Amino acid sequence: MKHRRKIAELDITSLIDVLFMLIIFFVLTASFISTNVTVDLPKSYNNSSNSLDASNVITLNKDGSVFLNSQKVSKEDVFKRLNAAKDKGILLIADKSLHYGTVVEFLSLLQKNCTASVGLVTTFAEE
Repeated sequence: MKHRRKIAELDITSLIDVLFMLIIFFVLTASFISTNVTVDLPKSYNNSSNSLDASNVITLNKDGSVFLNSQKVSKEDVFKRLNAAKDKGILLIADKSLHYGTVVEFLSLLQKNCTASVGLVTTFAEE
């Protein structure tokens, strides 16, 4: 009489279900992390992607409002908070409809009041 050997099988259906749930969780979580401030960025023909270790993001809206990490603050309060977090990189996001002088004035205030390096955020314009 022949003995049949049972083939060991691994039921991976539940593992696949868990994997899909994790993927859905991370996709939904990533979509909620985006900033709440709407800014129309200027275009740049330079495709340099210099990485700046920035923990502070300053946003200048088209109406002149200032946001620090998506929280609306006054200009004076921005510099007080940035001085508390010394040597952290700063990303400046400015709406393209702002006057050039407004952005330059804010950049000069950043240079005067902060020791951190500042990076400007733009979108890449294809030729």
